[in-house]
Amino acid sequence: MVNSTCVGRLWENPNFGDYYYGRHWWFSYDGSRAFLDNGMTLTASDDQKTDMEVHGYFNASTGNNPHIWFSQASNDQYYVAGLKPDTSDITLYTWPYLMPTQTLPFPVPDDPKATNPQPLQVHYANDGRLYTVGKYGQGGDIWGLGYIEFN
Repeated sequence: MVNSTCVGRLWENPNFGDYYYGRHWWFSYDGSRAFLDNGMTLTASDDQKTDMEVHGYFNASTGNNPHIWFSQASNDQYYVAGLKPDTSDITLYTWPYLMPTQTLPFPVPDDPKATNPQPLQVHYANDGRLYTVGKYGQGGDIWGLGYIEFN
């Protein structure tokens, strides 16, 4: 059985009207941060004094639906992976400070038609890999799955 609850408003957003909050939000597994598609990072808390404080920026976007993904293990060296829609790179960030630590090329299939990578999504898996979904080719007519393995 699945139970669902509609979350009600607990208090006013202290920054309402000061920032654009975007359309896509992601939350860290520990529930302490919210990441917005415009690159803003907010605190997430039960405490009204610290809830929704701007906590910095990551992977600042051009507004074309970036994608981020979190490892479930907060002790993972590369806890957060981010894509920007205007690049074919994956940026890895440390936790909890969200410092960019490494930039990796988006995997490209071994196919001469698989040019012009257009990254769409990244996903950590329990096997330690970062799986990728993207489109390739001049018209984006080739879809591909790939992965990056961390040693």
